[in-house]
Formats: sequence, C-alpha cells, structure tokens
Amino acid sequence: LGPPGPRERAPPMAPGEAKAPGDVCAEFTPTVLRWSRAKELCLPTQKALGWDWALNKLAEHFSTEAAARACMARKPVPFVRYRGRCYVVDHHHTLAALDLSGWDVDVTLEPVHSFQDDAFSAAADADAAFWAEMRACGWAFLSDAGADYAPMHPAALPRTFHLQYFDNDVYRSLAGFAREHGLLKRGKTLEEKAFFEFHWAFFIRLFSGPDGTLWLGSPHVARGFGRLMATAKQTPASEFLGRTHEDGEGGDEGRSLLATHASDYGGGGSVTLGELIAFSEDVSQPLFGLLVRHLQPLCHAYAALSEEAQRAALGRTEYSAVFGRHTLPGKVKKKLLKSPP
Repeated sequence: LGPPGPRERAPPMAPGEAKAPGDVCAEFTPTVLRWSRAKELCLPTQKALGWDWALNKLAEHFSTEAAARACMARKPVPFVRYRGRCYVVDHHHTLAALDLSGWDVDVTLEPVHSFQDDAFSAAADADAAFWAEMRACGWAFLSDAGADYAPMHPAALPRTFHLQYFDNDVYRSLAGFAREHGLLKRGKTLEEKAFFEFHWAFFIRLFSGPDGTLWLGSPHVARGFGRLMATAKQTPASEFLGRTHEDGEGGDEGRSLLATHASDYGGGGSVTLGELIAFSEDVSQPLFGLLVRHLQPLCHAYAALSEEAQRAALGRTEYSAVFGRHTLPGKVKKKLLKSPP
C-alpha cells in the first residue's frame, strides 16, 4: 500500500459552513448529519475489525449520549466521494462502536478527495479501476485477514457499519491494545500511519506461535501467550452483538437498552449497553492487557534485529506483497511494561 499521491484536500470547515443533507458528499465540503442518515451514505473500505477493540472504543467514548456527541464532535470522518457514496477511509472501529451504542448523534463527514462520476469511464472495468486507485492511494485495505491477508475482491466488503458484518480479527485488536499500552508507537508520516495496526497484526499472527524463531529465550511466555490468545478467540459473538429494542426499562444511560434495529444484530438479544461496556472493562481489556505484556519479548526481539535481518524475516512471508514495504512501520517501546505474571 503506497502513500496517497498528491490530492486536493478539503479546506477547514468554518462555523456555519456545513452542508445541508441535500448536499451530502458535495466536493470538498464537510457535511454534518445525524448518524442514522450518515450511515445510509457511508461505506467501509476494509473487511475486518478487531471486535474487542471496537468494544474498547464503545466503553471509552459511547457510554452516554453526551459522551458520544463529544467524541464525534472531535472526530470528523474522512471519506472519498464517488458516484454519490462516501467511502470511509478511517475511524471504522469508532463508527462500528457508535452504531453498536445506538446513540444517534451528529457526525461530520469530511471529504479528502472527490472523484467525478465518469473518472474511470475510459477503463474496461470502471469499478476495478476505482478500487485500484483507492488501494494505491492507501484509502482501502483490500486484504482478507481471515485468509492470511490474501487479496480480496471489493465486493466482499461490508455494506454497513454493523459490527456483525465485519470479520473479527483478534490480532488487529491486539495491535490496537499494544499501541494503547505504549508497546508500539506509530511514526509521523502518512505511510507510517496507514493501516499501522494491520501491519503489526500480520506480524503477530505469523510469528507468535510457540515455535516462532523470534521468541528467543522466552518459550514459557510464548506458551502463555498462546493460551491467552485461544481464550480471546473463543469469545462468543453474543458478547459483542447482543442488542434489543428499547422497551422502557431503566432510565440510566449507561444501562439503557440499546437502540432500535435489533434485527441488524441478530434480534432478540438481551445484552444492554451497560453490559457490553462491563464486558469490555472487566473481561476484554484485562485479557488484552495480559496479551500485550506477553507480547513484549516478540516485539523486542524484532526491534533488536538489524534492518537487513528484519527484511529477511518478513521476506519469508507475503508481507511485502500485502503492504508494499519490507519492514514494519513505527517503533517498539524499549522500556518493558509490567512483566507477565
């Protein structure tokens, strides 16, 4: 995935400049819409999410309607416009968490590029040409995390931000928690930031087995990591997707039943917003905190390699074919976190 080429950027939005709903996706003009309207226009550009990471976002930013409103006010959603649709290029986990919360707050859609409807009319396959451009610019992640990051057809992308339609990539969750805990740090360039956690998820997936050569002198930690990861993978979907219609029970926002559209999440569930947050805070976050601490020897072993050795290690995989580079982006924190128990 190469960095985006030169593109005209949207100007900053001044007060009162947001477009009305009838002008959604107008070129280079930010648009403020309620999420119930915005999600009808927005399309994902990646197939997988870390469901645990999405729940972490839910707990951190969407426990109440006021918190949700504040979060989305400071997180404009970047998108590429093409044929009247908004192809979202970042904040997939945030939008999935917002949708799961049920809060219908304002969302700012901020265009980063607008293609004319006939931009690819000269191509034999206009849709294929559009997605080739999206991938080349780093605006889409067209790799299947459930199939060792094999190339995927854009038709396999979800058509909604309902969490259940994304593949659950546990390794993507772990990479997110590793950055949150300070083990991994992104670089400052766009190339270093684009899909940063997917880069590291790829690496962890392939090198974290108990026989992994990069674990060096920590086989017991590798075995502990494997057992913890098995636990994370066994979490049933119902822990993430339980949703039911509001029926007037309770008045506390943090425990209120999730909003409507029960059928989008399997229907008939009885898991409340408060229970999803409690699961994240009491089960998921502690589990992934342990995983991050167990992951340290592997990340530090990679960081200790020379660049040539790093390239050689990743060169035995499909890493460069998937990501278009030969070493992992960002840095590994040198100072050890709390040692694994």
